[in-house]
Amino acid sequence: MIYLLYVLVYSSATSKSDAKLSWKLETIPAVFGQDIQLTCSIPNYSSQAKMNRRWSFGRNIHGIIFNGVSRYPNKYSEHMEEKKGVSTLRIHNFSKHDVNTIYECAYGFSYDRKFLNLSKLKFESHPQSVLKATVQIDKDCNCKGNVTLENIFPQPDCKSTFNIMNITLSSLQVKTKEMGLFFTTDIKLIYTHRGDADAGKLIVVCDVGSKRFVVVNETLTCAPKDKKFTRRRGKGQKIHFKNTSKETRKRH
Repeated sequence: MIYLLYVLVYSSATSKSDAKLSWKLETIPAVFGQDIQLTCSIPNYSSQAKMNRRWSFGRNIHGIIFNGVSRYPNKYSEHMEEKKGVSTLRIHNFSKHDVNTIYECAYGFSYDRKFLNLSKLKFESHPQSVLKATVQIDKDCNCKGNVTLENIFPQPDCKSTFNIMNITLSSLQVKTKEMGLFFTTDIKLIYTHRGDADAGKLIVVCDVGSKRFVVVNETLTCAPKDKKFTRRRGKGQKIHFKNTSKETRKRH
């Protein structure tokens, strides 16, 4: 009986001591330019005698928050949930200088020090301004356009459709260059409509991580060569291209 009691007490004490202080990235995806959060779990926080709590940053372990007081309040702030023993570090206006570096959460003599590394599954950078592609369309329904997405992460996944039919392979040229941590992508649209449908929706979208950007959204009306071609941009607004082929001129 005494032996059993000893085993239970020892097992309980061991399980508590095995719990370790650790921090993790809480905001997924972490988007550059927005606020993100790191959370630090402190085991048995409510039952321990209070000790110093701190967050540090960089390879030199530079202190940024001490017991809830921030040295740089415009950049860092902390929220402490004492009942749960969770310290949340909020990094305001997350930038390229805040990643691929060390963060440390410490409480008393316990600490967790590790890198916050850039990865395509956890981080995203969206273009600051998305310009719709300038699309030129002639009387034969040949469509050409281009647009550039800058400072993006991860690399975009772009697709084009006409009336829901996937025309990506035959119509899109996508070139991506690595620019430091981020990418710049040039997108060229070259499409000639040869289908049976006279009218349709031409759409090009690019997925940057979890966010979708529409870079082309055109309603086309492609008539036979002896008729007019109409490109619709909005309600009541049309641009007409008359056919000027030799056969048409001979008939007149």
